[in-house]
Amino acid sequence: MELLVLITEPFGGTVGINTGSGNGLWGVATSTGRAGFLNLQIQQNTTTAIDVDNAGLGRGIDIQMLNALNNNSAININHSGSGRAVFATATGGTGVEGTTNSISAGGIIGRNFAGGEAIIGFIGANSVSAAGAVVGRNDGIGYGLHGFNTSTGIGVYGRSGVSGGTGVAGRFENVNAGNSTNTLEVSTNGTGRGIDVQQTSNTNTNSGINVTQAGSGRGVFATSASGTGVEGITSSISAAGVIGRNQIGGEAIVGFTTANGAAAGAVDGRMMVITQVFMALVLMQMA
Repeated sequence: MELLVLITEPFGGTVGINTGSGNGLWGVATSTGRAGFLNLQIQQNTTTAIDVDNAGLGRGIDIQMLNALNNNSAININHSGSGRAVFATATGGTGVEGTTNSISAGGIIGRNFAGGEAIIGFIGANSVSAAGAVVGRNDGIGYGLHGFNTSTGIGVYGRSGVSGGTGVAGRFENVNAGNSTNTLEVSTNGTGRGIDVQQTSNTNTNSGINVTQAGSGRGVFATSASGTGVEGITSSISAAGVIGRNQIGGEAIVGFTTANGAAAGAVDGRMMVITQVFMALVLMQMA
């Protein structure tokens, strides 16, 4: 049974009540007009334009776009103010979820045409959860998180110390003891450095790079096709460009020359001319 009642109070101008399995309200357009239109015209009106209350187990709103050639949005929202275009809250489920069956599309896309952040994830400051504010997960062979820049910016950027924080700007971790692949890989096809570390505080006494190897492998290994494998430079007369230490009495620095018939020494010590002149002046003053 369907009943359509036209009244003005207390429910509204039009009320549709259905006591069976049909529709309370049903609008159909058989030409080029709208199936339904709702308009709230008073600017001082702070009430909600459309309210949907569902005490059952079905969806709140279900939209079916049945034309496969339709490339328009299922829901289109234009907000002229500073409020949110879409806001969703779930007590025990996901706030917003988007899925797609196209490899060239995205489940969720955020764009900012004013230059600000496109997608932001927040976790409350008082939360004891160690979960990430933004998480990328891939159960296949692709990337869990992929950042790329098409101009002169940065593909992926991590910061710590914001608002007095003391966390780590970036961390890469392999939790599978049977995983023999590299934890972090850097590959560049350009002419810049592979990794550049800047320690900008002149009171910082810690290492620029610190490596702890619990096994028998090398702490640091470097190979160069035609340049120097490892080079160290210091501007302090009381420090050294390279230091090797062996804590149990073995060799501190070992040099190998593997080329047959090479006349070069495995370990070569050389002083620059300016240093030799300086040492000569020191010796003359001591004589």
